[in-house]
Amino acid sequence: MLTKQMTFNKPWQILIMVASIVLLQAQSGNGYRFNKVQPNSIREFFSLECEGDFISKRETFSVLRNICEECFNLYKNTDFYDDCRSNCFKNTSFLKCVSGLQMDHKRGYFEEKIKHVAQ
Repeated sequence: MLTKQMTFNKPWQILIMVASIVLLQAQSGNGYRFNKVQPNSIREFFSLECEGDFISKRETFSVLRNICEECFNLYKNTDFYDDCRSNCFKNTSFLKCVSGLQMDHKRGYFEEKIKHVAQ
């Protein structure tokens, strides 16, 4: 099998190649995004449209976020992960995650937690 060596005569060719690789990685669905924020941070809290004092709601926020993380680990779908967290967890995707994780018996518990962080 013959292989052809790639040669780059101009610096901009290398830049284009690196940018292409980075964009392909970002679109590959591996869970990494350019706008990724630190997990369980105040920035993530407000980016998901949660309201109130982050410090007093941090533990509750973390519990809800972990449900979406577990769901992502189960389904490996970044879009569903984003949907699960959207609108501060007040969405049908979050409840589908609860069902998918076979935690329907805790649905009321999670709905109360959502009210706590969304107010």
